[in-house]
Amino acid sequence: MSRWERPMLLFSLALNAAFISMAAMQHVAHPERPAQFAPDESPGDRRSPRHRRAQRRAAMGRELGMDRDQLRHLDQGFDAMRPELRAARERVGQQRFAYKEALMRGDGGAARTAVADLSRAQTRLDSLCAEAMLRETAELRPEQRAHYVRWTFRHRAPGRFTERN
Repeated sequence: MSRWERPMLLFSLALNAAFISMAAMQHVAHPERPAQFAPDESPGDRRSPRHRRAQRRAAMGRELGMDRDQLRHLDQGFDAMRPELRAARERVGQQRFAYKEALMRGDGGAARTAVADLSRAQTRLDSLCAEAMLRETAELRPEQRAHYVRWTFRHRAPGRFTERN
């Protein structure tokens, strides 16, 4: 590891720890919010993943001018990934909870282990989300795919992902 990479690594770890700490503190401040998705969540609940998924599907269909076959393919691809995505989200929630508990106990060793486990769980979730996006674009025409990328990433903060990157 070169001399300049060490401070960058430390900064990155500190930033990740800060974000995870903020999430843990948010959970402490609002314990009534579930740490994971309930299996029987109501599709009408605006916070539920099903509701957000239905809104995204409808918006994508309108925005990209998708035909029925494309929408059917979109649904099939997502339905195939739903169990893995749900399990990965639940695992991230469990790891955030474990980290929060370790922080509350002041157990540095357990907190470090929990952060590492959380990082792996988040990486798995990110990989599944990337696969879901690949499935979403699989049946799109080239012009729809280009529009999808612009539409999907339009709200990202500068520096995280822009069309220049």
